[in-house]
Amino acid sequence: MELMPATIEEVLATFSSHISKNYPSPEGFRRNFDLLLKGKRERPDAAAYPVSLEKNIVFLNDLVAEAEAFVERILAAGPGGGTKEEDILPALDAIEKKAHEANARRHREAFVDGSAADFRELREGRAGGGKPYLDKLEFNYRYLMTLRIFLFEFISVLAAIRASYSITGGTAEILAKIRTHLELTVHYYLGNVAVGEGGGASRGESFS
Repeated sequence: MELMPATIEEVLATFSSHISKNYPSPEGFRRNFDLLLKGKRERPDAAAYPVSLEKNIVFLNDLVAEAEAFVERILAAGPGGGTKEEDILPALDAIEKKAHEANARRHREAFVDGSAADFRELREGRAGGGKPYLDKLEFNYRYLMTLRIFLFEFISVLAAIRASYSITGGTAEILAKIRTHLELTVHYYLGNVAVGEGGGASRGESFS
């Protein structure tokens, strides 16, 4: 089956439209995060909160890396070889399972014995602990969790589009545009960029 051509800008515009329709405003998004973290801080086992954040950060970082590789596989598939929509959830579940299974080891390497280069700056601040360290952990958790949410949403949108369209352009260039777009969207929802900066996510024509 010959697929119709589509630009990555059209795909990203479709994704942005999907996010704006299915997620609360950035303010509401941040309030939900605030409530989530407040609940975690106030649990009876709150003393374990920093380590819990560390483990979540490692898990999310590994999950995002695997999901980005999955995006590349979807893009690289030939005509008729793209991932079907019904295959997305099982594939993402397998990615999450892999990250969960490696989490204890990866956390130890990143934060305890330092044998991995991941999160070196965070690990160096671990000894001091206290609020500055906790603030950094929460910032990284918010960022990576939001990136995970939007990346998984993007995968669903991309897979649906790839059923009928081929994405024009070189894979490396397309992946770079996807990463930049996702990062801007994440920072916009977390309040780290102004509306005009984050609003670049909505430029271009989208698929209805």
